[in-house]
Amino acid sequence: MTSKQKVYASMANEQWTSEVKINAKRGRILDSEGNELAVSANVYRVDLDLNTLRSYMKKNKLSNDDISKALSEALDMEYNSILDKLDLKLSSGVPANSATLARQIEKDKADKVKQLNFSGVVISEDIKRYYPNNNFLSKVLGVVNSDGVGITGIEAYYNTYTPVEEEYVSSLAKQNALLLTGGTDFHGQNKPHISLFTGQGNMEVPEAILPEFMEAIGFTR
Repeated sequence: MTSKQKVYASMANEQWTSEVKINAKRGRILDSEGNELAVSANVYRVDLDLNTLRSYMKKNKLSNDDISKALSEALDMEYNSILDKLDLKLSSGVPANSATLARQIEKDKADKVKQLNFSGVVISEDIKRYYPNNNFLSKVLGVVNSDGVGITGIEAYYNTYTPVEEEYVSSLAKQNALLLTGGTDFHGQNKPHISLFTGQGNMEVPEAILPEFMEAIGFTR
């Protein structure tokens, strides 16, 4: 028993502690005449304190299905995606104690979630980057992800994308000089409805995008 003390301590720490990164607000980027090229706007995020939420559900006799349906309607978000968050497991196999549900949502959706009054569903401010002149100087300004971190690629192929959505994201990548990537979002038993190579259907990542991607990461044969 003593020999496994560190293992059990690590598992306990993983189960009962969590970290939510709060990013500093990025400043404006202006041209020489003071015109805005890039600005940050306040939006909202929804995180789940899963331990508190489970206690609330037990006390009020609510199921994961009840919570997922209500949040799905409030956020206009896919039901299964929310259910996956509620069933999230740690690497040790025990239930996770926190999860990020949604980022960069507008105030109307945040208000709908707030009205549900679910204990353990946490709403806080988030930041979204806007480019008033659309693609103007995009290659100079760069593109950032939801955390405000610069990115070099974008997931153009995903298991729930329609052909129209794939084409749209691919065009965004071309306009902003981003690499094309793809994935099924396969997570083993945590997402049993998703297959390793085909996602939820007949997803396929074109082999044609591979050479440019490999060159970018410095891979040589």
